[in-house]
Order: sequence, then structure tokens, then C-alpha cells
Amino acid sequence: MPPTRRGTLHHDTKQTRPAMPRVLAGVLPLSNAPPGPQLEPAILEGPLDVALGLGSPGGFTRTLSRRPPVSRGVELNRLSELLVGETVMGRYRIEAQLGRGTTGIVFRAWDLQREAKVALKFLDPELASEPAVVERFRHEAIAPSRIGTEHVVEVLEADTCPELVPLVRPDDPLSPAVPYLVMELLVGSDLRSYLHQRGPLTPAEVTGFLGQIAPTLDRAHALGIVHRDLKPANLFLTRRADGAPLVKVLDFGVAQLSDASAARGLGGGLFGTPWYMAPEQAEGRVATPASDRWAMALVAFRLLTGESYWAPQPIPELLGQILLGPRSTPSRVVAERALHPLATLGPAFDAWFMHACRVDPSLRFGTMTEQIDALHAALEGAGG
Repeated sequence: MPPTRRGTLHHDTKQTRPAMPRVLAGVLPLSNAPPGPQLEPAILEGPLDVALGLGSPGGFTRTLSRRPPVSRGVELNRLSELLVGETVMGRYRIEAQLGRGTTGIVFRAWDLQREAKVALKFLDPELASEPAVVERFRHEAIAPSRIGTEHVVEVLEADTCPELVPLVRPDDPLSPAVPYLVMELLVGSDLRSYLHQRGPLTPAEVTGFLGQIAPTLDRAHALGIVHRDLKPANLFLTRRADGAPLVKVLDFGVAQLSDASAARGLGGGLFGTPWYMAPEQAEGRVATPASDRWAMALVAFRLLTGESYWAPQPIPELLGQILLGPRSTPSRVVAERALHPLATLGPAFDAWFMHACRVDPSLRFGTMTEQIDALHAALEGAGG
């Protein structure tokens, strides 16, 4: 549908399908689950899932979950081309594209009512009729909204936008309205980008950054929420008003909710990023808080060395190695691959890492806070 006036798209208030719940002031009602505490939430863009149907790497014969729907990206391209400079829903003036992933696109926008910049994320219209994908998108608002700390990103609103359908699907005007999230706009960079700019981080930076988010992840786990995709790209470094660093956990789109009714509709799939994936995830089993703690050990190695613990290799071979667990200590990996961390990763760090990455989840650290406290002790005196 063409704009009704320059820079403004017509907002059709009629909807033939139920809208996503709206989020106001960080409160998101969840109709099919018990009410949780009042809270806060997540942003930016990265792959929301990895779904692999692989053969038998290293003797791995279990058939993994089915591949979820995949977008061609055609309608995301249209959104990218058409929305900059327009005002949607009579309220959000689109200023620039911030990022794009496998299931959605994020724009910087000016909220005319709040008179503030926000991040506006749209689900790919091609996937708006896929219940499992829409449910994962919805969880990106719901899961963080139960946590309630400053270390998750505030979601201001979640709903659907019917006015985009005529733009991206002019031949199918009855297509589902496009789900969207409005989130606080973060200024800074994710830790993957920060690492690329800076190189390996000091032990003090690593323990400081990870120590900030450990209690938040423990709170999420206590509420039955497992992130399932912790990695540097999903940890965002911003600044407080006084300039102090503030780390936030991003992308709860694949977070697993323990409440069965809330989790229903997520669909099959192997969720996460293989380089940080625990054995139980690689095998297609249910992720647990211990899976997040495994991932955090791989994140710590990456931040300290600038490289992944696992050597570059095809994904099937990587999954086979993950199922067996780490065979080489970090100090040996550093020596063999000629890595250059800013601190010596000695026996104490080796013991910490191998403990955090036990194949049996019950043998890993009991909480994220315990794990990061132990990391701080293991790196004391390491220098850097």
C-alpha cells in the first residue's frame, strides 16, 4: 500500500488474527502461563538458531531434529529497501537498518510519542505464518520479561504490524500481520566485535564482564529459562551514565522455557551456535542450565585468547568432538596453535575449564556465579 502522506505508512487497525501481547513499561502479560515477576528483556541481531540434520560424525548416529522453515530473504530485502525514512504504526520513524539475521531485521527508529530512539525488530514476513518461528520470536520478549535485571534489554512493546503486508506481499493481502518488537536502543558493541577490535582481553576484563551477567543468568535459570545460545555476539557491552561498563545478555529468541504450555510450539531443531554448544545440545537433547555454563567456559576461552577453543573444522566433525568433550587442556591448545593471550593460562585455568566442560552436566559447576567466582580465582596472578 503506498504511503498516505510522505514518510507515513497507513496503519490499518483491522486484524484478522490475534495480535501478540503488547509490552508497556517492561511488563508483558503471558496468557498461557502463570504471572511472573515484573521485569526487563533483549535486542540486536544474530543467527537465532542452528538446525542441522547430520549423519554420524565420530560415531554419532542419533538423528537430529528436523530443520525449521528457512526464509529466502526476499521480503526482508523489501523491508530493508522500503522502510528507511517512513513512519510505521503512526509512531515509529525508521532511520536506519542496524542488523539482519536469519529470521528478522532490526532498525533504528525514532519513537514520536516517547521522543526517544528505539530499536525496532521485525520478524521476516516470509516466516510470519510459521507457528514455531513466531513463537520463538514471541519468546524473545517473554523470556527476558521474567528476569528483571539491568543486564537484559528492555522490551517496550510487542505486537503485529498489518500495514506491512501490502508492501511485502501485494499479491497476498490476507497474509499474517508481521510481528515486531520495540526495544531500548543500545549504544556500544557486542563482545565479538569488541574482541575483533581489541584482540584478547585481560583476565580482569573477562572476569568483570562475565561476573556482571552471572547473577542474571542464575536468576533466569531459577525461573526455568535456559538461554541456549550464549556466545560473545550475544553479550553486549554498553556504558552506564558514569562511563562504567555494563554488559547485557541479548537474543532470548531461542531461550527454552520450562513451562510446558509456554514452550509448546517452539518446534524441533538444534538450537545454538555449535562452537559454544554443550554435548547434550549437540545430541539433540534438552538443554539445561548446565548447558549455559558449558557455553560460558567456551566464551571465557574465546575472550582470553581471541580464538575458539575448537579448531576450525566442518560442523559434523565439530559436533563429534563436542560429544566426546575437550581432550586437550587450554594451555596445550594455546601452545599448539600459537595463540597469544595477554595472560598465562596455567594449570589453575586448565582445571577450571575442564571442570566447566565435563560431558556429564551434573559434574559441572552448580551455578553461574560459582563458576565465574572460580574463574576469578583461577586467573588470579595470571598477569595481563
